[in-house]
This record gives sequence, C-alpha cells and structure tokens, in this order.
Amino acid sequence: MGPNHASRVGPIRVDIPIAPFVEVRTRTLNAPTPSAITALVATRELAKHPGAMIIHHLITSAAVPEIVAEHGGHPVRSRVGHSFIKAEMARTGGGG
Repeated sequence: MGPNHASRVGPIRVDIPIAPFVEVRTRTLNAPTPSAITALVATRELAKHPGAMIIHHLITSAAVPEIVAEHGGHPVRSRVGHSFIKAEMARTGGGG
C-alpha cells in the first residue's frame, strides 16, 4: 500500500458503547476493559484497512494509541462523546 492509503480509507470510528456492560460484568467475569476492547477492534480494522486513521476517546489508556501505531495506524484522540467523534470524523474526512 502506498503512503496515500490512509487518506483514501479515511478514519475508522472506534466508538463502542459497551462501558456499562463491561462495568457490570467486570465484577463477576473479569471482562476486558473498554480500552482493551478498543485496541482489539482497532487492530482488527487495521488488518482490513492498513494505515487507516483510528479515532479514539481521550479517556482510553495510553496503550490504545501505542497499539494503533504499532499496527501501522494513525491514532487521533477525540473528546468523549458521539458528537465530538462525528465532528472529528468530518474534520478528518471520515464517513459514518
């Protein structure tokens, strides 16, 4: 893939409304954290779209942008909330 691949793909939204589910389940099932799930989804999407931009919440752990970069993606931090992520996607040329 060439250096312009990321701009053709556009950012990939990793906005998973699972925090309440994980919060409840963590007490009994030792479920993964929301940051771990975000990193897993990001790596899956980067396998499909190498070099893509991944927009993540600013409250995710520092591991998320590190993992995105390690897998060849471009992490972009956004304020928490659907409207802020949508605005960031519009600003960076993403769909959704």
